[in-house]
Amino acid sequence: MSGHCASPSPPASGEEPPAGTQGGYLPLLQAANPELQPSPMTFLFHPGMLFGSRERWWGNPAPRPTLHEGLDLWLWEDVAGRAHPLPADFRVPAPLSGGVARLLPDFLGQTVCLRHELRRGDTRLYSLLGHLRPRTGLKAGTRVAAGEVLGTLAAPSRPTRVPAHLHLTLAWLPPAREAELLDWGVLGRHPAVHLVDPLPWLRLPHRLTWELPLTMGRRGRP
Repeated sequence: MSGHCASPSPPASGEEPPAGTQGGYLPLLQAANPELQPSPMTFLFHPGMLFGSRERWWGNPAPRPTLHEGLDLWLWEDVAGRAHPLPADFRVPAPLSGGVARLLPDFLGQTVCLRHELRRGDTRLYSLLGHLRPRTGLKAGTRVAAGEVLGTLAAPSRPTRVPAHLHLTLAWLPPAREAELLDWGVLGRHPAVHLVDPLPWLRLPHRLTWELPLTMGRRGRP
């Protein structure tokens, strides 16, 4: 997202993805976007798209000032090996059922913060889906089912080298403090928040690559 995270940490040893994610996020993405269903999808991840990375995959090639607090989805590959960016009208589904805790502005659109029923001690699981244009009527308190469309990708409102993409963060935090902690300037810095790597939880088919359209010719594999 904006590089505010100070120290994201991986899932704790033995921490299993929740039951609601065991089928993976891909079936929900394809159900929300039927035009993508006929083709198997493999997401392409530049290292800078991954959780905890200091690499950038867009814009300034200098390292991020702080660690990436989530996962960026932008490019996918079909069975023939052709790469496709997510379309501007790509519909973004909820990864799990829950309720909208709040909407936050971000540098491309808005972030939808979902509060889920999964609990661990005095914390609950939250997902933050960034860079969206939320659907009409979506607001704090709205209940959503797993797979329900939250909105579409937000197109940049001004000239930028950042393409429309989905940023997804997962975090455990105490619900009594969500008004304080669900803030991009606070989320990755506060000891009460435990960020986790979304990729093992979402079970997306993927492969790593340094060769994205935005990065080719700018830098090679180190």
